[in-house]
Amino acid sequence: MARTTRPHSTDYDYHVVTKTLKHELSPKEIDKAWEQFDSGSLSRNELSDLLAGNHSGWYGNVRTDTNQVLGICTEQYGRVQNADLIGTIEEAFDNVNMTDYEKNVYSVRDGARLYARYDFPNKTQATQVGDEVGLRLTANNSFDRSCRISFSLGLVRLVCTNGMVTMEDEYSMTKKHTQQVSVDFIEEAIRNAVQAFDDGKPLQVYDRLAAKDITQAQGVRILCGLQKKNLLSTTHRDSIESLWIAPTLEEDKERNLYNLLNAVTQHLTREVESERFEYSDGINRKVLKALDKAARQPTQFDALIAA
Repeated sequence: MARTTRPHSTDYDYHVVTKTLKHELSPKEIDKAWEQFDSGSLSRNELSDLLAGNHSGWYGNVRTDTNQVLGICTEQYGRVQNADLIGTIEEAFDNVNMTDYEKNVYSVRDGARLYARYDFPNKTQATQVGDEVGLRLTANNSFDRSCRISFSLGLVRLVCTNGMVTMEDEYSMTKKHTQQVSVDFIEEAIRNAVQAFDDGKPLQVYDRLAAKDITQAQGVRILCGLQKKNLLSTTHRDSIESLWIAPTLEEDKERNLYNLLNAVTQHLTREVESERFEYSDGINRKVLKALDKAARQPTQFDALIAA
């Protein structure tokens, strides 16, 4: 069975158990409750009950090696251990003959969330401008009720291995958080994601960006506009602007929105992603949406360069 893998980025094989929360929350548990309220995982009434010391049926997902509370849940919430999920995913890959992949795993927020990334360099498509991209599937799991177990469909630009997000919806691997994951359900999610990739649907946004020519000066102004909209920090904008003005690849010398985006993904992939995975992914998605609006709607383009 041919398989190529890279070492995972962070440890993910820790165990999580569900425990009844104490009546008096620790400072860390209080901080975690506020974080979940801010993210929408807890309602205001649920937060008030927890902070008041009323149990009201809530439990904590506790990481056994560090004793950290990763998330607050009800008794019905089903945990899926990271190692079990990854093992089941890779069994499903075997079953659908997708065994040649590169793997990286990111455990973030003290282990509350997991992202397992699988790149398939031999599963490729070409954009209209001639770039070749490979299939990327990223599985996610959480112990803080922040997300459903699912795959997100992404791309890898093979000329430089920069990561590219798509605008596709996630492909769910479970109907809800349950204590078991089904190989059959995961195989269905894999097939749906691969079919979308084969149909070329994720590439359409990049073809739109490539069709929108801009000047070098407009590219700089767009980056400033993205900064003013709080989609880029000053530091990131400066680094991306340098790549836009002086591309490191011959393929990026054309002046269009696609190659402007490539400057963004190059910076994020090489300088940000390994240390701040979720932050990098969030910027990537927000910038793609903003540039796609600019490519499709002249008023959005004008607003972005005038921001």
